[in-house]
Amino acid sequence: MSRASEIALTSLAMGLGAVVGFIVVTRPESIERMKNGVTDIFSTSKKKVDEMSEEVALRTARLTKNPQVNQDWVERQWESIGY
Repeated sequence: MSRASEIALTSLAMGLGAVVGFIVVTRPESIERMKNGVTDIFSTSKKKVDEMSEEVALRTARLTKNPQVNQDWVERQWESIGY
């Protein structure tokens, strides 16, 4: 592919992206749809974490080297029994 065609293709992609971005941002229903999608993704991942067993929480914390996973799991257990 020649340099001129690469520049033309890049310019076309950038222009198309700008037009699509403008349309998405200026339409309230598009913004609402994006918010709903993000909320659904967040609630799905939160549900999976809430269903996590202690063994899975320990393994996940060990693999990711993130002790916050265990701390969050223990905190949810305390909240579930009312403390």
